[in-house]
Amino acid sequence: MMYYVSDVPRPAEEQAHVQRSFRSHDGIAAGACMLLGFLAVRYLLFLPDGFATTALFLLMFFFAVWYHRKCGFAYTVSHKLQGGVICLFSLSFSLTDNSLLHTLAALYLIVALAWLHYSAAHGLQHTPRFLFFHLTGLFMQHAPDELGSGYKAIGQSCRSSKTGNAVRIILLGLLLSLPLTLIVAALLSSADAGVAKMLNTICDLFTEEFFSIAGQVLIAPLAGAWIFAVLYAATNTSRYPRVCDQAFETRLEGLRFLPTLGLCTAVTPICLLYVIYVVSQISYFCSAFRGNLPENMIYSQYARRGFFELCAIAVLNLLVLLVINGCCKQKNHRKPFAAKLYGCALCLFTLFIIATALAKMIMYINAYGLTRPRLYTAWFMVLLAAVFILLLVMQFRKLPAASVLTAVFTLWLGILCFARPDALIAEYNITRWEKGTLATPDWYMLCELSDDAYAVICEHWDAIDPTNQEKIQKNYDRRQQEYDQDIHNTWNLSTQYLLHCWEGNHHE
Repeated sequence: MMYYVSDVPRPAEEQAHVQRSFRSHDGIAAGACMLLGFLAVRYLLFLPDGFATTALFLLMFFFAVWYHRKCGFAYTVSHKLQGGVICLFSLSFSLTDNSLLHTLAALYLIVALAWLHYSAAHGLQHTPRFLFFHLTGLFMQHAPDELGSGYKAIGQSCRSSKTGNAVRIILLGLLLSLPLTLIVAALLSSADAGVAKMLNTICDLFTEEFFSIAGQVLIAPLAGAWIFAVLYAATNTSRYPRVCDQAFETRLEGLRFLPTLGLCTAVTPICLLYVIYVVSQISYFCSAFRGNLPENMIYSQYARRGFFELCAIAVLNLLVLLVINGCCKQKNHRKPFAAKLYGCALCLFTLFIIATALAKMIMYINAYGLTRPRLYTAWFMVLLAAVFILLLVMQFRKLPAASVLTAVFTLWLGILCFARPDALIAEYNITRWEKGTLATPDWYMLCELSDDAYAVICEHWDAIDPTNQEKIQKNYDRRQQEYDQDIHNTWNLSTQYLLHCWEGNHHE
């Protein structure tokens, strides 16, 4: 039995019998999605991200807003705030040249766009507790079911419109005439040298770029069909009504079958091992806070070992916490005190490990400078700490966990995307090197970073010795060849600023 927003029990298979109905704007939207699919394939998969990618996501956002309004839905203040966040994240492609951040931002925006219109269509004013299940249903069940709806909407629109029907007949005629046209062209080319020369000239126009675009055009209908499927499923509340929290609660109740005594008994040996481990290694861990290394250890070994310990223990503790929270029997929907106590202990232990590992990573950075792995590791540690702090509070107090986690992740990801990490790495290392507190900024590593770092290197050019200047110049010349081969590589503010700085300093 499944419960929907109306709180009326209804078998889940009934929604499959709700007939699809396409209105006039659905056909227009499906056609526009085919164009968006081509742009998405071209500027997300084939070409470097930049100004065009920003424009693409903004276009997708405003198009989805138009479609949403055509479906008769309105945005509340919270939805408008979500839209503002989406527009802000879209700018990250134009501000930085870091491909990893572009990938993270693109994944975030794809999910955020889908969720915005799903939540607005279903009247959700805040992030629901079971956000993950709603998104899983949308992307894994509803959208795949509607994958062919875009083609059907276009077909229905063409059949109901004289202009659309005429266009369909013209395209069909051109497609049927293609084999005959090729045969005639081959015969004429064999019969006359002048015609052969003209046809060869035309064939020369079909460059590698043309065939690349042709490949993108072939993939575009699938991407466009997926975009429309997500939009259509998210806004089709009659065919896919929102499942109430009560239904998810009922499912979770079926998993809560372990008695508290047995669960706590099973977890107790693990907690005792944790206590023994912390006590036996207290001097080792505290070395990180004092800034001293244990005997017979180097900084790299010290920091890496702490990081892997962090990952292993954090994952293990998360699994144990999930079991405690999800499988422990409850009385009157209240978690037993013993389960709360064990959950609290696991959270505190993990936070201790995160703090020590982060302290050791700071020691490592002070000794050898910043790199991408070190910066990203520190960023991840802070995010993980926020998750466990939330879990710790939730042991004794109910909180809107999904809303808090979504807000924290959005804020922290935004800081990472807009902080331009490669520029921070270069500025930190070079500044410390100039002050004499760092032996070397690791020029080889800096040369492997994006144009964000190169712009900083250019600003400090006069302080660099001739040998390293030559090395950096060679790497820049290689990048310049990439710019000359494909102008799309320069479509972001970081690269434009780098080109301006390099030209201004006459680094030829």
